[in-house]
Formats: sequence, C-alpha cells, structure tokens
Amino acid sequence: MSRAPFGSVVVFRLDKIGDLLLSTPAISSVRRSLPNARLTLVASPYNHVVADGWDALDEVRVFDRRWSWREKTAFAGRIRAERYDLALVLSAMTDAYLLAFLSGARVRAGVVYSRRVIQRAFAPLLLTDRSVFHIDEAVKRRAAIPHEVEQMLEVVRAAGLAAEPGPLEVTIAAEDRKWAQALLHRHGLAGSLVGFHLSAGWLRDDVTGAAIRGLLDELLTAVPDRAVVLTYGEADRRAASALADCAGLGHEPDGGAGDEVRTGWGGRVLVAGDLSFGRWAALLSACHVVVTRDTGSLHLAAALGRPVVAVYEGPTFSHCSQQWAPWRVPCRIVKDAAWSTTRAEVVAGVLELLGSATQNEQREAKAMPRANILGGGQAFRPAGRLRGPGPAPGSCSAAARWFC
Repeated sequence: MSRAPFGSVVVFRLDKIGDLLLSTPAISSVRRSLPNARLTLVASPYNHVVADGWDALDEVRVFDRRWSWREKTAFAGRIRAERYDLALVLSAMTDAYLLAFLSGARVRAGVVYSRRVIQRAFAPLLLTDRSVFHIDEAVKRRAAIPHEVEQMLEVVRAAGLAAEPGPLEVTIAAEDRKWAQALLHRHGLAGSLVGFHLSAGWLRDDVTGAAIRGLLDELLTAVPDRAVVLTYGEADRRAASALADCAGLGHEPDGGAGDEVRTGWGGRVLVAGDLSFGRWAALLSACHVVVTRDTGSLHLAAALGRPVVAVYEGPTFSHCSQQWAPWRVPCRIVKDAAWSTTRAEVVAGVLELLGSATQNEQREAKAMPRANILGGGQAFRPAGRLRGPGPAPGSCSAAARWFC
C-alpha cells in the first residue's frame, strides 16, 4: 500500500549494464504501481544504453561519477529543480545517496549493504527508508543470499509500493535487429546458434587462447549441426586477441559503428566485437543458448529469455551464483575449477539446454509466430516462465524444470 501518491519518481542506478538489467523488474513494478507518474532514470555512462527505447521510462539522464565536484553539484541542482516526490537508490553508492538527498524528494528509499562502512554511515542521514542486506555475514554462515532482483524489489516495497518479481527487460531497436539478421544471413548462419561471450575472465594462468580454442573445438564437435556466435567488448580485447592468434581468424570490416567481425572454423564461428549494445543484444537474441561467465552478458541473455550456461569463479561461487544467478531462464550453473572439468561441464550444459530449448520452441511455435516475439522496437518480456522457487545454489538444472 502506498503511503501517499507519488506524481514523479527518480531512480538512481549508477553502475554497470548487468546491474541495470537486474533492476528492470523493480522499475517495471514502479511503473505498474504508478502508471501516470513521471519516471526518470539516472544511469551511468556505461549502463544507460540498457534503457534506450524502454517504454517504462519517461526520461533517462546520465551521471558520471568521474565528474568534478562542480559538475556533480550542477547535476544535483538540475535534479532538484524537477521536484521529485520519490527517489529510489538501487546502487549502494555515496554519490547515489547524496543525489537522492539533494533531489529534495520527501521519500528516499535505497539499498544498503552492511559491510560497506562509509555508505552504511551516510545512509541514515540521507535516506528516509533503507533496505539493509547482510550479504557478507550470510556468506560466512553459508546462509541463503537473496537474488539481486529481489533486493531491488525490497527497495520499492520500502517506499510503500507494490513490487512483484517479473522478467528482466530490454528493448532491441528494429534497425539493430535487421543488422543482426543481415549479418547472420550473409554468413549462412540463420539456423540454430550457440552464443559465447568471450569476457576477459576466461583467461587465467592455465587458460590461454589455445585453451579457449580447445573448448570451441569440443563444442562444435558436440553440436555438428550448430554454429557459434562469439562476442566480446572493448574490455575483452586481450582475450579476443589471444584467441585470434591461435585460431587464425579472418577479418571482415563490417562498416560503421567500429564493429569488428571475424570468421573461423570453416565459417562455423562468427566473432563479433566492439558492437553497440543494441547490435550485441540483437546477435544474442538470435542464439538458442548463451555461454558466459558471470558478467553483464549473463543478464542480457536472461533478459532476452535465452537459456544460459553460466560460469562462476570458484572462490566466490557460493555468493555470486546466488545473488547473480540467471534470472528466470533455464540454466546450467558451472563452478570454475580445473579447466578440463569446466570445459566438460560447459559442453554438457550446452547439450542439455539445447534439448530443452528445442522442446520449448516446438510448444511456443504453436502458440505464437516467432516474428511476433521479435517485433520491431518492442521490449522482450519472456512469457510463460515458471515462477516457482529456484534450485539450491549451484544446482540449477539445464532442464526447463528450474528457473533461477
């Protein structure tokens, strides 16, 4: 129950792409609770692209934490001039707390983590309502850790609004979808695809470009009727270069936007890097399964409704595989261990999820033409997903019976 009407709301999420994607159910809950309110998102230079074209928002503003104090003060003044009624802080950052306080909103609710000493000290002074999470203590006790989606929904509830868990959401513009379709058609890859995001985290002392090539070799052997779409970002160039050096990838300038497109393995692997967010999302949306480490690509795949093989670092597995598990999509969670074990589990996960995806496609094809799912400029809101309790940490089955 809302404590009072809110005519205008500002939401602060100042971190990365995956973080904002995990906040979309909370933001959608605000929109459902306040359909006529003016809803503004303050995002970072890194994650604001997630909200491009999203109809849940009326406005997106960008705040850069690297700005000078003068620039930050000027931005805060512009926010205050908007006279928001409610401020929601979904990033446990001092800058976000200060912006919420300086906005002048009469209700200011935010997330707080107990071990972040500075933020926890400032929060009672700057926020009217706080959702405090004791994550580090839970890790030590080996207790259950709430998913980040649930944490963000608790902030909405703390403000007095209804909040129900829904799917992650992302919008793909029609031009980006057309670009991806044309690229795949040009390379004869319009059929069933496996996505693989090559983040820098794949590399370590015993995992080189040659080791990643070995994983792709094994994967392609296991699924002889499939091709792989491999993506990477600007921060992942070292991993991409290591793979290119040992795999002899060709290069095809794609024209515009600085995209890098390469092919290998006899045309069965398409490597696309430095893509815009929209083009990256469009390519992953064409895949039946996505393999990724614990990074933004994991949550983008989930927002697109794609099954995920998610690989988590061993030392932080019990924490990260709970708080940042794939949200409400079929998944196979892999604990990174010896490379031979990790590689085998990734391939097994892909095979299991592909079988599940094929069964789901056959059922969904009877209910909805695929063209409707990929409607131009429409947000992806996966329907028909199970909403029951998820699995215990690390036990997320690739079969469609479990949705994390």
